Amino acid sequence: MRTPFEELEYLADFLPDEGESVVISRRHGELICEAYPREIPSPRGLDDPEFFGRLVQANEQLRALAWLPVCCAALIAFWSMLALHHLTGVGWSAWYCDVAIGLLVAAGTALIVRMRREAFFHNVVRPMLTWQMRRCRIEKYALLGEVRRRPELKSLWAELWRWTD
Repeated sequence: MRTPFEELEYLADFLPDEGESVVISRRHGELICEAYPREIPSPRGLDDPEFFGRLVQANEQLRALAWLPVCCAALIAFWSMLALHHLTGVGWSAWYCDVAIGLLVAAGTALIVRMRREAFFHNVVRPMLTWQMRRCRIEKYALLGEVRRRPELKSLWAELWRWTD
């Protein structure tokens, strides 16, 4: 009969790699080494219908934030060009002024849309995502990778990759 230390040394040869677990128990006087099943809940992530639905909703809300500024910008550009030609009396020979007005209005519109989306993301979408990620046990960078792979979530991706905290 072996001593308990000799039996443990014998079992040590059959232990699994680092990070894996085993349970050593004594049954009928013998030491038995069994694999210990680690039950780690796998993150459901985007497979969760509620989480994916909230991502789609946030994406559509972010997309919709650009509609009003773009429509207003088109009207402002049109009326500015019309006023320029009417008030100054220049004809189509000054078409470059129309291009300049269009570029200025487009740059201002892009800035306004960017600010609206950023504010909406930080005030509404980010708290919802934080709560959903905690509920589904998914990390921020795993979510980032999953959203990046889905082209239908492009507006959300444009805000999500800037999320730094």
